[in-house]
Amino acid sequence: MRVGLVCEGPSDIPAVVHFLGDQLRRTGIEPIFHNLFPEPDKTRPEGGWSNLLLWLQRNPPDTRVARYFSGGIFGGGANQEPFDAILIQIDADVLDDEGFRNYVQQKLNIQIGATDEPNERASTLANVVETAGGFSLLTQADLQRHVVAVAVEATEAWCVAAFRAQPDQFEALKGADLTSAFMQALEVSEGRPPQGAYAQCNKDARRREKFCAMFAKYSDRILGSCPNFSATVQALRGALPPAP
Repeated sequence: MRVGLVCEGPSDIPAVVHFLGDQLRRTGIEPIFHNLFPEPDKTRPEGGWSNLLLWLQRNPPDTRVARYFSGGIFGGGANQEPFDAILIQIDADVLDDEGFRNYVQQKLNIQIGATDEPNERASTLANVVETAGGFSLLTQADLQRHVVAVAVEATEAWCVAAFRAQPDQFEALKGADLTSAFMQALEVSEGRPPQGAYAQCNKDARRREKFCAMFAKYSDRILGSCPNFSATVQALRGALPPAP
């Protein structure tokens, strides 16, 4: 299964590749991921929600379908094998960003209300991505091949869920609580004693890659504790056409 990745930031890519990849392999699907955004060939790839939404707007539905699903112009070669799906990942914590709320109201005419309920936050953000990406213009077949992966509140929650043996409501972790929980897991995974609290979340992509690779085999823990992760897994599986 060939999947084009559009992720909010470089540190999110390892979580998608390792955790979602492990779940696909468990059902006999071998995924091949290709980074579309942030651009992998840049020395310092630019991520962030604003650039992700801009990428969607600069690659409207007809362009995405022709470039990535037909194999016609992607990479400049006529023999490029098309993707089975495009996965668009974004963290739900952007809903608390005033700049984000103002942007989607002005540019997309979407009013974002206050809510702490994880599933509601996921559906609200999915609507933003679908509107920015012109999903209403897609055919049903192409719509099925566009998978929106909302990490509630961030892919760090997936990391914490994979790290901890005991299930919990990891999608309810927010802000400083999520930052500290992730950083403690990261430090322990690297053989260092954790602090009680952390002010910032380390976003180093190399550290994240090592962590996610180490705990990918525990992706079932995420599946059982993060409903929106589970929904993404099901949507990815559904993007493949039925076997003949």
